[in-house]
Amino acid sequence: MSEPRYDVFFRGDIVPGQRLHEVRERLRQLFQIDDARLNTLFSGRPMAIRRALGASDAERYRVALREAGALVELRPLDVPDAPSVADNPAHPGGEWSLAPVGADVLQPEERIPVAPVSVDISGLEVAPPGADVLREEERRRVVVRNVDTTHLGLVPSTD
Repeated sequence: MSEPRYDVFFRGDIVPGQRLHEVRERLRQLFQIDDARLNTLFSGRPMAIRRALGASDAERYRVALREAGALVELRPLDVPDAPSVADNPAHPGGEWSLAPVGADVLQPEERIPVAPVSVDISGLEVAPPGADVLREEERRRVVVRNVDTTHLGLVPSTD
């Protein structure tokens, strides 16, 4: 089996305690890039700095960039294949299907018995749509007050 390969991604995250302008300047010098390219690096979108590096080279990049104050992500390229359905001993032959709607998906021995609970709902009633749900004695009385505002006006601003 070949050595795993990694892409090195940076999205603008810096080491806690570092100053952004100092980290930006270190990366500018490290990569010898202009302001436009530096702004792209710190845009917040993941950007591949190096691709298909061996594990040791990818780790060296991670350490060097961390020393400069930048946090990077190493993404493996060679992801092992997911196990096959055919490899599952619970389903010989590799045939999977969906249970029909409403079907019990647990075996009887997997089910937890639940005792029925009796709840008294005799004191509940449902009001028709649009009905006032407060009874007369539950309503708060609102006193309507007439306030004379005819003597108020707006003064133009002197700013």
